[in-house]
Amino acid sequence: MDLGSERSASEEFLESIVENIPDMVFVKDAEHLRFVRFNHAGEELLGVERAALLGKSDHDLFPPEQAEHLIARDRETLARGAVLDIPEEPIDTVRGREWLHTKKIPILDAQGRPRFLLGISSVITGQKVAEAARSRAEEALREAKDELERRVVERTRELTARNDELREEIATRRRVEEALQRSEAQLRQSQKMEAIGRLAGGVAHDFNNLMTAVIGYGELLLLRCTDEGMRKDVREILKAGQRASDLTRQLLAFSRKQVLQPTVLSFNTVVGNVERMLRRLIGEDIDLVVKLEGGLWNARADASQLE
Repeated sequence: MDLGSERSASEEFLESIVENIPDMVFVKDAEHLRFVRFNHAGEELLGVERAALLGKSDHDLFPPEQAEHLIARDRETLARGAVLDIPEEPIDTVRGREWLHTKKIPILDAQGRPRFLLGISSVITGQKVAEAARSRAEEALREAKDELERRVVERTRELTARNDELREEIATRRRVEEALQRSEAQLRQSQKMEAIGRLAGGVAHDFNNLMTAVIGYGELLLLRCTDEGMRKDVREILKAGQRASDLTRQLLAFSRKQVLQPTVLSFNTVVGNVERMLRRLIGEDIDLVVKLEGGLWNARADASQLE
């Protein structure tokens, strides 16, 4: 095989490799950045026949803003004179937007000047879609977590408030129960006092009837008795009976069953009678001092009520 045939076979072999690479492979001239080579994967990706791509620039294929972005990256690669790795960039095709991972490589001539720009692009649209879905899932998870935390805080606040209300309700109920117990105790005491009053009134009434008979017979005996010594003894009996009758009136006054008997009386006399009763009731540890005012007018009143 001669040199020409060998060269032709080598070129066919390289062409076959480029055509069968699954990534898009393209070549642009360094001066005008127009496409001079395109492989089959590039045709499939862009959805445009190769004949319609060759000799065209990015401005002929893509929207202005996108074309300017691609051309700027081309010029950056040529200016650096080194490989430029572009992890992701979008392009619009007839089938919609695709995302590419592109490496751009300057092809230099013998003098080291850029002559062509080689580009190799891998489609990463699926990865981008997966990343976007993962990002949305993570965002949804974060939102769900935040919502859960918000609900937990809100529910905790509600439970705390309800717990405070329950404690206050329990305290209020306890105070009401204590007040009810005090009222019941007071009622029982009132009932006891009422019963004691009725008992005292009944006893005093019966005792007063007995003392009325005693005093009446004593007065008859005093009228019939001529012996001065015996008359003196009868008077003492009458005095004792009168004191017993006064005590009866006090008991009836206590029980609220006394019939009022207003008479003309001296206040000092009434106070003196009460003094004698009180001295019998109070203990020895209490000193009772009575100061009577002289020259008071008499008054018409019920002695027991005044006492």
